[in-house]
Parts: sequence; structure tokens; C-alpha cells
Amino acid sequence: MKRAYITILTSDDFEPGVSALYKRIREYSREDFCVLVSDDVSSSVKDKLSLLGAIVVDEKNSCYLSDCLTDIQKNDRWAKTLFKLQVFRNRGYDKLVYLDSDLLIRASLDDLFEKPSFSAVSDKDFFPQYSRGGLNAGVMVIEPSNSVYEGLIKEVSKVAATGKPFGDQDVINSYLDKWDELTNLHLDVSYNTCFYDSEDVKDPKVVHFILGNKPWMSNAVVNYLKCLKWYMTRKGLQAKYMLEYLKILRG
Repeated sequence: MKRAYITILTSDDFEPGVSALYKRIREYSREDFCVLVSDDVSSSVKDKLSLLGAIVVDEKNSCYLSDCLTDIQKNDRWAKTLFKLQVFRNRGYDKLVYLDSDLLIRASLDDLFEKPSFSAVSDKDFFPQYSRGGLNAGVMVIEPSNSVYEGLIKEVSKVAATGKPFGDQDVINSYLDKWDELTNLHLDVSYNTCFYDSEDVKDPKVVHFILGNKPWMSNAVVNYLKCLKWYMTRKGLQAKYMLEYLKILRG
């Protein structure tokens, strides 16, 4: 069985996250690591990732937005995440473990390759305060299939008809409208733990830095000092995970 970890990159701004993800995966696994890159990524960033050891796969932007999207939706920051749907296309791998680029990997994830397709952490477990149900698409087990990919692309029109801004996760959950009932696909929350709720999860394998301000986008010194302060207070675990991540970024 041919298998790989895969992530996406649609902007040079997220290269530090992808590089940190690759380095951390390499501490635990020798499986292939693929980065699906859009037209918006510069050749210098692609070369950097290739030199690091990642398998860089170029993909055109043409499919990541549908003509049915309104101008408002096209400008929404979530719209670009639809490029993620490209990971479902068959490129010769039997099994993929998809990872968002803003993750801190803290343990081997190779056991996920034994899980069925569409295994993921429930969004209700990941972010219970705001979840609308379904899976959280930050970590997913995927068996690539062109028919599934085509089905997801068709689903974009259905989701867009609501007139609300949306992203890849909304499309996937619309396509898998019975996912909540398929408990065999539900991963333990330790496989995708929201950073802001990480105090409540024992030994998370993956910590997910959600929202727009990623650790590499802020002043590293300020972050480091803030974490040292947190480490001495009630937010000790959050500080610990942030310090782990900043160490990878600096390495």
C-alpha cells in the first residue's frame, strides 16, 4: 500500500508552518510527505520545501473556486481553503493522512493509516463552543478517489446556494451528511486538539493553532516571553505547547 502525509500551501506566508510540520513528522515517521501547492506559491518557496525533503506537487487554482461563488464569498478568507478539496484526487497513493499546516505534532500518527477513509475528530469535540457538527477537517484520513473528488466539487454549488461564506469543511460535511452517525470514523480528540482547549486534553498528539494569527506571524520574542509568563500560571500547558512550536520554528 502506497501512503503519505499530505498538506496544502496556497500562500508563501504559510511556508513556516509547512516546514515546521514536515520537520516534526520526520521525527516520528519515514512515510512520504507531500505538499500540494497552488499557483500563488513562489518558486523559491517550492524549492525550499523540496530541499527540505518534501514532495512538492503543483496544482492549478482553476478548481478551487466555483463560478457559483459570489464576490463576497470569493474574498472571504475561508474561500481559498476550497483548494484543500484537491487532496481527494487520485495521484497514485492508496491512503493519505491530511494535515493542516498550523499543527504541532507531538507523537507518531502512522497508526492513522490503518483507519478508514474520512476518519477525523468530531468538530463538536474539537471546538464545542462553535461547532455545527460533522468532522473537523484539520486532520483527516483519506483514500483518494476521483469520484469522491468530483462529488465534493459538485457539493460546492449546493453549499454556495446558502449565500453564506464557507470553506472546505462545510463542503466536506455537506457531502458526508451522515458522518455524525458513523462513530467508527470518530477519532479521539487527542489527534486534533484545539490549542485554546488544550488544557483539557491529556497528552494531545496534535495541537491545532486555529484562527488567523499563527505563531510564526507574530513577534517571536513577545510570544516567547508571554509563554514563559503563562508557564508559571494556570495556562501552563498552552505555554508548553507554544514553546515547543516556537522551538521548531527557530530550529
